[in-house]
Amino acid sequence: MKKVTSTLVALILLSFSLQSQINGSFKVGLSSYQGDLHCRSDENIKLMDESNLSLGVGIRLPLSEILGFRAEATYFQLTADETQFTDESGHAKRGWGFNNKFLEITALVDWEILGKKGGFNDAGKFKRTLTPVIFGGLGLAFNSPTVNWKSTTSTEITEDENDVSNVAITLPIGLGLKYYISSRFALSLEAGYRLPISDYYDGVSQAANPDKNDSFGFGGVKAYFALGRKATDNSNVKN
Repeated sequence: MKKVTSTLVALILLSFSLQSQINGSFKVGLSSYQGDLHCRSDENIKLMDESNLSLGVGIRLPLSEILGFRAEATYFQLTADETQFTDESGHAKRGWGFNNKFLEITALVDWEILGKKGGFNDAGKFKRTLTPVIFGGLGLAFNSPTVNWKSTTSTEITEDENDVSNVAITLPIGLGLKYYISSRFALSLEAGYRLPISDYYDGVSQAANPDKNDSFGFGGVKAYFALGRKATDNSNVKN
């Protein structure tokens, strides 16, 4: 805990030394899941059929003119219902489903490719700027999956129920397009993906397809607002 606190303090001090803006953020979007109980094996199943609302807040600390550290918390849920399948696959025969509500905490590094100094030039004047963004990092997801086994029982189901954890590691990567509208406000369209490193995001593994891990992703809009203003900002805006 002391190491985490020391790291955060060091990042904040670095941000102030760069005379750059520290930003808070709020995001709203949709989450979607691919895994044991939802996949594209049936032409009746569309990618966004199991999409759910996601909400998040965060803070961004500048590490350099184009790199930033982001700490974010996102609340979302993942769901699936195999009764939607119409083919003769195992999905349609089982008819299982699940619901899992998550609180994910992530630590990310982002690269604003064209966003030098958050829209400020060397003279401290602001210019509206559009920049691609690439990000990645590490996360922890606190969750509690509920699986509807349709009264099915087996040793594999018992094993899954015993092995599922309430804390899961996530590996987020993503990209976006960020527009600095003013010296204190920016909007971003972002899409994020969680790499398939766990087979228990849906609470099911051995009882279905233990050889393939689950994954999920987000897409939505994020608003950034300045928590501190760059010292040389004179609020002049250039189009």
